[in-house]
Amino acid sequence: MTRGGRRRKDTAARAGWGRALAVLRRHRGSLLRRNGVVAVDVGLRLRKRRITREVAIRVHVLEKVPDADLSASRRFPRSLDGVPVDVIEARYRALECPFRSTPLRIRRDVLEGGLALAANPGSFGTLAAIAEDGVGGVFALTCAHVTTGAADSSVGQPGPDDPIGTVERARLDSRMDAALVRLDGSRGTAAGIRGIGPLGPVLDVRVPGALPDSGLPIRIVGACSGRSRGRVTGFHASARVEYPTGPITFRDQLHILSDNPDGEEFSREGDSGALVVTQAGQRPVGLLFAGEAAGSGDFGLATPIVSVVEGLGIKFLGATG
Repeated sequence: MTRGGRRRKDTAARAGWGRALAVLRRHRGSLLRRNGVVAVDVGLRLRKRRITREVAIRVHVLEKVPDADLSASRRFPRSLDGVPVDVIEARYRALECPFRSTPLRIRRDVLEGGLALAANPGSFGTLAAIAEDGVGGVFALTCAHVTTGAADSSVGQPGPDDPIGTVERARLDSRMDAALVRLDGSRGTAAGIRGIGPLGPVLDVRVPGALPDSGLPIRIVGACSGRSRGRVTGFHASARVEYPTGPITFRDQLHILSDNPDGEEFSREGDSGALVVTQAGQRPVGLLFAGEAAGSGDFGLATPIVSVVEGLGIKFLGATG
């Protein structure tokens, strides 16, 4: 394909995503109010959880029922304002996990992304990466629900009996589930993610056309799953996520589909806080905070990392760009 042909294709792709996003914004409220709907987003249509190249409004439901078994009033339209509608069966929950010992969940003298963190006995999450605030502060980034969320509360690695610092600030609201743990200097720090290496510049995938037509290849290192691969296939997701204290509805999140061999699930409980990075160049894309409920782990939800770094005022240690 010529350079001019690629530009025309990219322009058409951006227009298709932009049109679908505009339609989602018009219909988001009415779709979320329907019985059994847990999320809506703009993304690539999935057929038997395999990616197609068709951009669609995607409606995520607790149980997908054949149209033949539904009354006309309960069926979803095949399209909205000319944009196809795709229905996906899923249930989302925060990814905190009961503690079990693995190589990523043992005490380490050097802190880096992918290790286990915990504030409460009996459960854990994942350290995304080491971050700085530009005025001398050094932090571990993770999810708010991995910590207690209370300022100055202690967080340990791998568990609460091995403290590494205290919560500086945390956000658990409709936009993000994120926390900064100010490190106490008792251990060393390393840039990047264990087993992957240093990070590239952050990548903003919030804009129409940012996703390739086969999804954006990404990977994580989670304290439970270890290395895992997936593809970002949807964005601007509004999703109801189950927490132990009750559900929270998030806005403008990223949706991820597993791309692991042999049908292996993308994320497990304990992976909350894992940094989502591109497979090429290790560019941070998102902060993983939720996945599917017990029984399947094909999907993950992540907050766009640009929203996190801007909202918390940080940059990643050693990141290029």
